[in-house]
Amino acid sequence: MRIAFDARPFEPGRTGVGRYLEGLFGQWTVLFPEDRLVALSPRPVHLPGNLEGRVDVPFSPMGLPGTLWLQTVAPRQAANAGADLFFGTLGIVPLLGGVPAVATVHDLTPILFPAWHSAKNRLGFAPFLGATVRKARRIVTVSDATRRDLVARYPRAAAKCRVVHNGFTPLPELEGDAPLSSQPYVLFLGTVEPRKNVERLVEAMESIWDRRPAFPRLVIAGGDGWGLPGFAQRLAASRHAA
Repeated sequence: MRIAFDARPFEPGRTGVGRYLEGLFGQWTVLFPEDRLVALSPRPVHLPGNLEGRVDVPFSPMGLPGTLWLQTVAPRQAANAGADLFFGTLGIVPLLGGVPAVATVHDLTPILFPAWHSAKNRLGFAPFLGATVRKARRIVTVSDATRRDLVARYPRAAAKCRVVHNGFTPLPELEGDAPLSSQPYVLFLGTVEPRKNVERLVEAMESIWDRRPAFPRLVIAGGDGWGLPGFAQRLAASRHAA
């Protein structure tokens, strides 16, 4: 089977969905070596190391906005690639074309909590989700909560929806015996943006340190997102800044 997929999560600045696909496709190519994956995107694709040489990447960057590309050009690219299936990795599938489609819906926050997302994210998801529910042969949700949200809004999704929880990739073994830090710490790992609620996390940690100064420190690791201007300055000005 040839599976064409929306490879925009493999553009530079990879976030959570890119990590999800790295693990999913890494195991897929091992468990189903007879299948072939075809990465489609309007911009250059940067495959993670575990997928190099195991995924076809037709050269087709054209710089179109992602949603416009998905709904106009991607169906033709999938057909030209001889795809048996199109995988909508970002919850949305092409509404045109005859290639059967499936999608993974990670969450409905662009609809349920629009203030957590940029206008670009909202416009690229919310207007197309209902049509995706009608078009897709199957829909995967990564949690029972997301399935409930999806079915509550689109009841016809119930018959198509399956919950497939996210897996995990074992951490590589570290060289040597030295720990990463001599002191325990609380780790936040993710894009720094409103929907991650990292501002509230900082406030919570500050309130703990006010009462327990020896409580483990906070380490924030992740790329800069949108919607939190001045966050770095806010951290630097904290009464508990290191």
